[in-house]
Amino acid sequence: MFPEHVELLAKRMNDALQEYRLIYAKERELNAKMALEETLIKARLLSDRDLIMSNLVNEGILVEDLLNGAVTEIELKEFIPKIGPRKRLLRSLQTERERRRVMTGEIIANGTSSSPMITTEKHPKPSCNYQKPTAQTPPPPLTRSRNRAMSMMSSPSSMPDLSSV
Repeated sequence: MFPEHVELLAKRMNDALQEYRLIYAKERELNAKMALEETLIKARLLSDRDLIMSNLVNEGILVEDLLNGAVTEIELKEFIPKIGPRKRLLRSLQTERERRRVMTGEIIANGTSSSPMITTEKHPKPSCNYQKPTAQTPPPPLTRSRNRAMSMMSSPSSMPDLSSV
């Protein structure tokens, strides 16, 4: 149908495309593993990290699955049976969710989040009674020491001579 050289070129292009697809898939897999490992390190899961990593990777669980709640705490218990490491991971994921929401602007102006899982009211804003001075606010009354300082500043002759010191 096509000349032989065109068929040969098409075959080589298909082979190169197939090789590229394999490399791209491997790169995605490695990036997913690196992100998962980074998440486990942030959660301070150092001793059991390899076992947890292999369990999560074997099940095809990505960091995004952990972050968006696709994996429940009950399901996570299968992969991380010890409560301490599991709770550290959940706290780390919660912190990452909150950081991402802040970075993407999902935190609403009144300080609450659109997600029921996130609370931003850990440290409420302190209330204070400070009022900005207005033009109608009179200056504070002069005290005797302030009066003296003001008069010294206004007349250079009343300033002490410090050149002999």
